[in-house]
Amino acid sequence: MNSESEIFLREMVGIYNSSSDKISNMAIILEQLTEKFSTTNPETIYEIKVLMETKFMRIVKCNYMYLFSITPDKHGCDLREIIFNIATEKVRDKILHIISQKQPAKRIPHIITDIDDTLYPNFNGIIETVGSDKSWNSKKPYPGIKMFYELFYKKMQNPHASYSSILTGTPLFFKKDRLESELIKNIIGTNFGFMHGFDKKRQVLYALLKGLYERPFYKFAVSSKEVANAKIAKFKQYIKIFPEYDILFIGDNGQGDLIAGKEMIHHNRDVRVFIHNIFRGDKYIFSPEEEIAEQNDSNGRLYFFKNYLELGYIFYKIGYLTERDFADLRLKIAEEIKNDIPTTCNLDNITSCSEYEKYSHYLSSNPIYPEYMCLSRSQIIKQGCTLKRSNKTTRVSRVV
Repeated sequence: MNSESEIFLREMVGIYNSSSDKISNMAIILEQLTEKFSTTNPETIYEIKVLMETKFMRIVKCNYMYLFSITPDKHGCDLREIIFNIATEKVRDKILHIISQKQPAKRIPHIITDIDDTLYPNFNGIIETVGSDKSWNSKKPYPGIKMFYELFYKKMQNPHASYSSILTGTPLFFKKDRLESELIKNIIGTNFGFMHGFDKKRQVLYALLKGLYERPFYKFAVSSKEVANAKIAKFKQYIKIFPEYDILFIGDNGQGDLIAGKEMIHHNRDVRVFIHNIFRGDKYIFSPEEEIAEQNDSNGRLYFFKNYLELGYIFYKIGYLTERDFADLRLKIAEEIKNDIPTTCNLDNITSCSEYEKYSHYLSSNPIYPEYMCLSRSQIIKQGCTLKRSNKTTRVSRVV
């Protein structure tokens, strides 16, 4: 049985496909959205917003491939793009006003995540336009991350809220590629919202040139400030469409996420920011002391983590996961790491492994469980991998 929101989505798809003049079709869709939002209840409005954010542009196969052509000012088909790129100011203000007045009764936690060095490492030895984290295998999901999202979605009371949105520096002309990425789908689910970074190719070029100017003699990398500015602009639009969300932004400290995250905190009181401290070269970008310094003036809403074991622990402490969830996540991470360790490594003496650096932050240096994390042969055979928790002060306990 189709819901009211799903029937409305099909009607909007039909309008979009009714003629080749897509801008005119979008104007009709905006009229329909305004009328529907004016006459229906907050719960149905929310469902329609989610469907228009996550499904509409996929169903109509929206054109984002402007790599070899001029990017039009009025582009895009997801809800944010329809409202902020295509609607007139008058229509936009009217829709946003209705949304602000008709919010669901309960607030909804929602993850917005970066991609590179946040969902998976994506490093290159020469350039750093994508990522630079060396703590795991390039283009392979971080240990436990898939379960982390599954556990988080399980807590959603509204099934329509069981999805995440991506906020990335990825330029518009690569948006279609990322929307179809099986790697991303495997991590956060097949249904997700997507906010790209730069709209115009000239903005990408400027960010690259500015990055070279800001960090001369360094690897080819975009300007963190320009990436942050692009993300902040999209974020400010997004929260006007979804004011019911308590935003949980997950990023890294490699390319502008920390700058953007701090601005999000100052702009909106319903935001928490979680920054992956990436492993670059032979050390983490921030020391524990530098993390604490960055957390100043964040109202306790800025957190750092080195892996998804730590992030799962933080989510448990602030109430988004249960203690059992964290225990299950810990076991899953141990299993994934163990399966990745080369057979030539001695599990009873993991420090002698040639790839020890890749696993070290899950083992004795881990701030939550200083002991080996169920990796030694003697611990693996123990059901549940129960280990005595250290009583010493940890880095995570200072930020939760």
